[in-house]
Amino acid sequence: MPPLAMLVAAADPLSNVHAENLKAFALGLGALVIVLVAVVAVLAYLLVVTRRTLVAKEEELRDKEEELRDKDTKLKKRPEILVKPYHIATIGYTSCGKTALTLKWTNPLIDISLVPPTVNPREYEKLVSTQDVGDGNFFFHTYVIHDYPGEEKSAVRDAMQALDIKALLLVVDVAKTETDPNDSTKQVSKFSKAHVENQVKKWNFDALEFLFSQEIQKKCNKYILFINKIDTLQKEFRESDEETDKRAQELYKDVIESLQFLGKKFGATIRVVTGSAQTGRGCPELYKELLTDILPEAARDKSLQYIPDAKDAKASLGPRDSNMIPINL
Repeated sequence: MPPLAMLVAAADPLSNVHAENLKAFALGLGALVIVLVAVVAVLAYLLVVTRRTLVAKEEELRDKEEELRDKDTKLKKRPEILVKPYHIATIGYTSCGKTALTLKWTNPLIDISLVPPTVNPREYEKLVSTQDVGDGNFFFHTYVIHDYPGEEKSAVRDAMQALDIKALLLVVDVAKTETDPNDSTKQVSKFSKAHVENQVKKWNFDALEFLFSQEIQKKCNKYILFINKIDTLQKEFRESDEETDKRAQELYKDVIESLQFLGKKFGATIRVVTGSAQTGRGCPELYKELLTDILPEAARDKSLQYIPDAKDAKASLGPRDSNMIPINL
C-alpha cells in the first residue's frame, strides 16, 4: 500500500470522531438557540403583560383623579350653613314643671309624669327655622334652652350674664307634686294654695329684681311668666278656661305686678301665660311668645300666625355677627 494511502487510512478514524463532535456541538448549539428564543419570547410576553397592567393602572389613577376633582368641585359648590343660636333661660323652683315644659316643646311625645326634677343645669336645642338667604346659603335658627335648678339664684344669674340670653322664662305652678301612691315611678299633682303662697313669697320683689341686673338687661329684654298646672286648678274648682286663667293670675297677682313694674323700670317686655305642660294647654301661646321679638322677622315661617309678612332675607337679616357659627354638612 502506498504511503499516502496508508496515512489517509490512519487519519480516517480521527475524521469520523471530529465529525461526530461537530454534529453534537451543532445540535447543542441549536438547542441553546431554541432555549434562548423561548426565553426571549417569554420575556417579551411578560413585558407586554406588564405594560398593559401599567397602562390599566394609569387609566385607573386618572379616573380616580378625575373623580376626586369632581368631588372637590362639588364640595366647593356646597351651600354654606350658618347656625344662629338664641339662648333662653328657664328658671323656677323645684317641681314647678319647667323641665317638663321645655321637653314638651323639644319632644312633644314625652311622658311628662316620668320627668325627674332638675338637679344639675341642662341644655336643650331645637331648630325653629331654616332660612334660605340665596346663593345656595342657609341660616339655621336654633333655640338653646337652658334649664337651671331654681334654688341656685346666684348661679343662675352668673350663668345668664355669661351667656347671650335673649329671653327668661320664669315658671311657677298652682299644684304640689308628689309621688303617685299607686305607682312609685310616676308623680301626681294637686292644687295647693299653700304651695302657691310659698312660691309668691319666694318670688318677691327683691328676688325678681335680682334677675334684672345691668349685665342681663344688655342681652335679655323679654321676661315670660308661665303659670303651670292650671289643669289641677280647673279640676278643683270646675270652672271654664277663662275663669281658670283669671283665678291663676289672681293667685300670682303680686308676682305679676312686680314683674310689670320692673318691666317698665328697665324697659323690658313682660308676658304672662297660663297653661299646663301635662295637657299642653297654653303651650302654643308660650312658644309663640318665645318666637316673637326674638326670632328675626325674615326667619319666621310665613304660614304661621306670628308673622304678618316676611321681608327680604338678605335685607332684614343684617351682617353676620359673632354668634353665627359656620358648619359644614
